[in-house]
Formats: sequence, C-alpha cells, structure tokens
Amino acid sequence: MPVSLTDPAKPYIGGGIGAAIPHVESTIGGLHFEQYQLRGPAYQALSGLNFDLARRLSIFTEYKLAYVDLDRLRIPNGCISLSPITQHLVTGIAFRFQKRRALW
Repeated sequence: MPVSLTDPAKPYIGGGIGAAIPHVESTIGGLHFEQYQLRGPAYQALSGLNFDLARRLSIFTEYKLAYVDLDRLRIPNGCISLSPITQHLVTGIAFRFQKRRALW
C-alpha cells in the first residue's frame, strides 16, 4: 500500500479510569513524612491526530486531560484533600510492530 503525505490526518479519541497512587510528602513543624497512598479513581480523556509517514511509522500529537480526587491524604497530625486537573500536550513518533487490522 503506497503512503501519501497528502492523506488527511487520522483523528482519534480515548479515555480511561484507574487508581491513583500519589506520593505524599510533607514537612510540618520539623516532622518529615513520605508515603505512597492508594486513592482514586483517576480519570483521563484524550484526543489526537495521527499522520502516517510509512507503512508502520507515524507521527502524532494529542491533548490529554486528567482528573483525580485525592481526598483525605494522611499527613502528620491531620490530612489534606485536593482535586488536581492536569493538561498535557503530547507529540511523538509511533512504530507499529504489526499490520493494523480494521475494527469493523
């Protein structure tokens, strides 16, 4: 199959849910504390564009949005809560080890 750089970009979307395992670090009143704590769930959504350069080589760019509810993280003499929302702009090169198969 010949590859043409004039072919349009192939858009994609995705999402996911999983556990959050933050590494909590604090120093309060001279008392240092460090610990991984299991929290969650964490949510992620993404959308991007893929451009084929060769049969198994492509470049991509995508935007990701992630959210997690970190409620009652333990620290010395109390707890903290926060709900960070992070945004990422990702670009890179992709190599496919197998021929792509149509999903439908």
